[in-house]
Amino acid sequence: MADVNSSEAPSAGLGETTPLLKVELKAHKGIQVKPMKYRDLPQAVKTTDKCMKDEPLTRYISFGDTGRFSRIRGAPGNGYLTRFYLWPVNLLATLDPETVEARFKAAAEKVKVMTRLALGDEVKNMYQIQVLVTDREIRRWGYASALVTTVTDMGDADGHDVWLLTSNAFGFYELLGFTTVGETTVGGDDPTYNQEPVVVRVMSRPARLTKETVCDGENADR
Repeated sequence: MADVNSSEAPSAGLGETTPLLKVELKAHKGIQVKPMKYRDLPQAVKTTDKCMKDEPLTRYISFGDTGRFSRIRGAPGNGYLTRFYLWPVNLLATLDPETVEARFKAAAEKVKVMTRLALGDEVKNMYQIQVLVTDREIRRWGYASALVTTVTDMGDADGHDVWLLTSNAFGFYELLGFTTVGETTVGGDDPTYNQEPVVVRVMSRPARLTKETVCDGENADR
């Protein structure tokens, strides 16, 4: 599952049948990527929560949750990613201990500053891969690569660079043409955290000129 965002991407009228690309999308190693159906959202959220348990930044934030209802909010990693999507989780988020909230805000601020320094105002014109997860049972089958390639194909066709944040998958993204343009550490100055600091990277991939991009540019000049 991949979640993609861009301030320049059109949002009005998007639905289950909206094409992902202006041009026909070729299958990636036999895998054809299609938009999710609305009925797929519960499973997508469940898979995301399960897969994010071991993500370093999520672990750093959620391991501070030792208060009441922590089991309802979920195991380490669960709940915090979906708190903005599911109203029951959002309601329980008001019960988060102060340590979790402090870590969340501190990490968010560091990442915000790093992204601004690395990408500047250009980030407003870029596509962002916000979330990418693959269920453990079907990893290394090419699904994640197909999803990322779909987004970069979108960027190439529309003339938009693509960027993302990652703490432990930079090697995977490098294989797909992304490079690290910014880096920061989280947790190193947190006296309540006794593990190694979490390294968070911002990575980007420039749009590549395609036949469709050239045609659009020529049409715009006429």
